[in-house]
Amino acid sequence: VGIPIERDARAAGNAKYSFSGLVKLALDGVFSFSLLPLRLATYLGGATILFAFAYSLYTICIKFFASPEYSPTGFPATVILISFFAGVQLIFLGILGEYMGRIFNEVQGRPPYIVQQVIRGSTQWTQNTQESRENSTRNTSGDGSINGSSSALSGSGTVSRGGQAITRSST
Repeated sequence: VGIPIERDARAAGNAKYSFSGLVKLALDGVFSFSLLPLRLATYLGGATILFAFAYSLYTICIKFFASPEYSPTGFPATVILISFFAGVQLIFLGILGEYMGRIFNEVQGRPPYIVQQVIRGSTQWTQNTQESRENSTRNTSGDGSINGSSSALSGSGTVSRGGQAITRSST
């Protein structure tokens, strides 16, 4: 999930990146943050196997239904077998790549959350931030109520969090 940011204009000079440097940077971005190149091996393997089956059906149809001078000899069997086994290898390579990509994502340790709302320079609480604060500061008595309040939607109350009291009132 990306967070849009606003950047100021370049202060001085021109960029020093060459075209090849920008291409390398783009490829690093694609291969570092996406599993799509790994999945492409699986998709390409599936397409190769489909090609092998389609070509085998075409060869069989030509062999039995066309005149003998158009009938392929020897070569199609080799192409079909090599294509089929290359497709199988690509599929298994894609499966291994998928496992490695998932392990890589887990090892990075990125937090599993999504930004729900961005507040910029606001001193006023909004309903979403107030509810999320209340949901994260439930007491430990086991009854599920919020400290100082009987409901998450009540009009006013005090929420304590780690020795810090937050007072809210209905707006």
